[in-house]
Amino acid sequence: MTFINVDKIYNINFEKKINSIKNIKTIIDVKKILEQEKYDLIITNTTLASFIVRISKQISCVKNYGKLINIVHGYLFSNNTPFFKKILYILAEKMCVPSTDKIITMNKEDYHLAKKYKLCLYDITNIKGMGIPTPPSYNKEIKSKIRESFDFNEHDILLTYAAELSNRKNQIYLINSMPKILNIIPNIKLILAGTGELKDYYDLEIKKNSLEDNIFLVGYISPIKELLFSSDIVISSSKSEGLPFNIMEAMSLKIPVIASNVKGHTDLIVDNYNGYLFNDENELIEKLLHLINNKDIEVLKENEYK
Repeated sequence: MTFINVDKIYNINFEKKINSIKNIKTIIDVKKILEQEKYDLIITNTTLASFIVRISKQISCVKNYGKLINIVHGYLFSNNTPFFKKILYILAEKMCVPSTDKIITMNKEDYHLAKKYKLCLYDITNIKGMGIPTPPSYNKEIKSKIRESFDFNEHDILLTYAAELSNRKNQIYLINSMPKILNIIPNIKLILAGTGELKDYYDLEIKKNSLEDNIFLVGYISPIKELLFSSDIVISSSKSEGLPFNIMEAMSLKIPVIASNVKGHTDLIVDNYNGYLFNDENELIEKLLHLINNKDIEVLKENEYK
């Protein structure tokens, strides 16, 4: 990855578990960097990285820091989060309050959570959306080329889910649902685009259920917009979101979207107006069938772009 106008880059290793003992060393390493650089402004993103930086700031010997802004990409303690896990994440955020000067949220639920639990003593702001680049103009040749590269025919219904392969993004939900979906819609093809720690596990589950002809793990793809444009439907089964770029990009390309009924998705999608939301497997199949057979699909596409 290339960074423009960046003076220094520090590669920090950390475990993607908030209660990992190994992250103590990471906190100490970040503390040393903060003391050395004495930044005027610190902006944090993502839950774990933000926690590490803010705790490092609190234990630092340098007290006259500039401001720290935490941009929230989706709190991990929503209403559907298991109780003890929810308490753990709330306590972690409460620990960071003294070093947090401003919180910026991307959806209404996270904004209300930050207010409810007083996760910042000074300023909590919710931004009404984030911008994405104007989508390029693609033609049918791109769509044909992409589909041919996967050996799909014109009758196949192509679903794409572009996201990190992780528990939070919840691709396993679609993998487990696919046998039932195929009984009703046999020409469905699902592309899971992305990398992540669950790749090998997902690969095993796909093979165990003999789904190799219907689910494809294709890794990281750039530019992803070409794949999204070539899809019949963009789908997401995520457990929670901040404000998902994959959904925004699909909507900007006027590609129909079906997504789980969770925060982040609900900030972008009005069910049956500019996309579809599902709560369970049966509703997912119902929405897929409705979308595939919907004669008013062009109206939905135009509503997506508004």
